[in-house]
Amino acid sequence: MSRLARAELAFGRLQYQALRGLLLAVSGCREHAVDAAGLRIPLFERAARGDAHADSEALLLVHGFGADKESWLPLVRHLSRRRRLIVVDLPGHGRAPAIPPEQASAAAQARVVAAVLARLGIDRVDLVGNSMGGGIGLRLAADHPGLVRALVLIGSVGAEVARSEVDEALDRGDNPLVPRTGDEAGRFMKMVMERPPRLPRALQRHVVAERTAAAPRLARLFGGWRNPAAGEEIPSGDRLAAIRAPALVIHGARDRVIHPANAEALAASLPGAQLAVLEGIGHVPQIEAPRRVARLIEGFLDATDDREAAAHRSRRAR
Repeated sequence: MSRLARAELAFGRLQYQALRGLLLAVSGCREHAVDAAGLRIPLFERAARGDAHADSEALLLVHGFGADKESWLPLVRHLSRRRRLIVVDLPGHGRAPAIPPEQASAAAQARVVAAVLARLGIDRVDLVGNSMGGGIGLRLAADHPGLVRALVLIGSVGAEVARSEVDEALDRGDNPLVPRTGDEAGRFMKMVMERPPRLPRALQRHVVAERTAAAPRLARLFGGWRNPAAGEEIPSGDRLAAIRAPALVIHGARDRVIHPANAEALAASLPGAQLAVLEGIGHVPQIEAPRRVARLIEGFLDATDDREAAAHRSRRAR
């Protein structure tokens, strides 16, 4: 690598750190970590403003494969501060410690998330999950029905009825989600986002370098996620239909990672779920259209609050 290229990468790293710091400050979150399930899990946390929600309740954001807690910062700044907010790095991602492939299953990662919530004293969450994070949310809701009050599933894995471009690539032995070169990283970005944020060239180079450097680790994690041990997979069939947490399924109409038809099938599989398909948006709506996604989340959670309050009043009146 030339001296100029090294200098550009170093400058890009500084730009990333500055942008991260700015978004973190604007979001009002603090960064810390907790010990859970034998791992040191980094997270962002923001206290609720006022007394509208108890400290034992929270809004939890769970990122997708290969991403990290920072990927939620464009959305967080648009979310109401009336709810306690938790944003985690999943095991093997971001600043969380590495894990072996057999610990990358939906069930194993859901156990870690449950342990984090327990350490934080949280008894009930509204969970927002993107892609793999949605699958972990579904598993958490199936395994701990009293813990998950509501689900927002963004570009989520789930019931598969149609093949995407990524699925077809995987069938050919090519995994575009684990780029190993700069060119492959460019293809990955185009496949994942239809409306990527505008970033300086040096910052983009830094992000690409980080993703390609992580390729061996991500490849191992992906294998563990795609090929879990029996009983460790995403819930399906009757287990999926048995989830009673109200759900909002948000999906980009131009998602090339998880076919939009799968979002329709997922919403149909969850009793009473709502579906919002966003035109012109790809696999990560929370980055491509954060303000719009925040409005959808807030509206859904406010309606859930209203239904819960009405049910409580009805019980008291009996």
